[in-house]
Amino acid sequence: MVTESHRRPPGRTEIEPKSEEVVLLPKSHQPSVPRISRLRNPASPVFHPPKPSGPSAEVMRALRTMSRASQGHDPFDLSDVEAPRERKASQATLDRYLDRAEKLLLQYRRERRIGGLEEELSLLVWAGWLLALKPTLAASSWRYYRQAALHWLIGHPGEEAEEAIGLLQAEAASQAPRFGKNDPRRSNFGRSTERRIRPDDYTRLVNYLSSFSRSRWARILICWLRSGLLTGLHPIEWRATDLEVRHDPTAEHGRRAWLYVLSPEVTSRWNGVVRTLDLSAFSNAELAVVERMVESGREWALGGRFPRVQGEVADLLHRTCKKLWPRRKTRYGLESSRWQAIANARSAMEPDELQAVFGLDVLRGAVGSPWPPDCVMALPRAVEAERRRFRVRAEMSNHRDVLMQALVPKRRRSRST
Repeated sequence: MVTESHRRPPGRTEIEPKSEEVVLLPKSHQPSVPRISRLRNPASPVFHPPKPSGPSAEVMRALRTMSRASQGHDPFDLSDVEAPRERKASQATLDRYLDRAEKLLLQYRRERRIGGLEEELSLLVWAGWLLALKPTLAASSWRYYRQAALHWLIGHPGEEAEEAIGLLQAEAASQAPRFGKNDPRRSNFGRSTERRIRPDDYTRLVNYLSSFSRSRWARILICWLRSGLLTGLHPIEWRATDLEVRHDPTAEHGRRAWLYVLSPEVTSRWNGVVRTLDLSAFSNAELAVVERMVESGREWALGGRFPRVQGEVADLLHRTCKKLWPRRKTRYGLESSRWQAIANARSAMEPDELQAVFGLDVLRGAVGSPWPPDCVMALPRAVEAERRRFRVRAEMSNHRDVLMQALVPKRRRSRST
């Protein structure tokens, strides 16, 4: 029977094998194709393609409970960066907020050569312009400007104003403190870890793990590496993800799929609390691999076993690489699959989409070479709403850089001696 939603309740009991062996999924549920949902009105003459509806409320509730129990706080809660409420500030402070916001609007119109008509003012572009000002301001001045802009936007209800507020709130959330040295969420990506995976090495690694390895973590490692190459997620991000699949006869594979990443503090929170990846171009086999990793990672996280499982899988990968390539000074790690996915996507995506899919850090530093076209797997794509945020930020930053360069006087030529 086809159900309305494909999601599995997070409280499901996982079948534990003997000797505490961890499996990807119970034997009773190993689908060859991803589950789909039924069209609500299939007889309708006008078909509207489905849109992502966000992660399941049950999954979010279970992950919140788990986070509070293990960390003492809710990493998905943005209440600490909400716009200022009137009860928390005096009237004089609110008046100063409005006055500063009006001055920022005048400065924006002057730099962008915009008239006084409000119809010509895009609040989302104005928010991007404000973010482009941040590198030129002190930290205290930037916080004051951001609060002033948020307070001004509250008085202008509308869809674009809400999107601009979300953009500024996401920037505030991205300023979370760095993880400690012993925090399991801290990346252990070091100099001895490869930032790529050669296609022939990947084939040899998978063949060895599937045919010769006797470790109980071999199947999990194969799934982890392949899902990382497909989605480009950080290894730790698999602890909090959700997958949504909907039927769509107009799509390439007859359905649309979205992967929701609920732990964006690992990469960036510019996408908001949830980062959305469009996996509609994935084949059924590729989508099944991602689905298995989504459900398994969430089960390990809810059971408090995710750090232990990740450590065991990473150790198996290190020992396998040492056995297959004993003379190499660098080894492959779980994050190597992420950076190889980024290298494969760089030639096929614009910078704004690349950042929306993989995070802000993908344009920094060197990345390995992409795979040949016949070896590249399907690539995730960004949803338009999240991609637009990065596009506006890049446009305003470039405009600001050009403006500042025009104001800097040219260097005087040194006198010849």
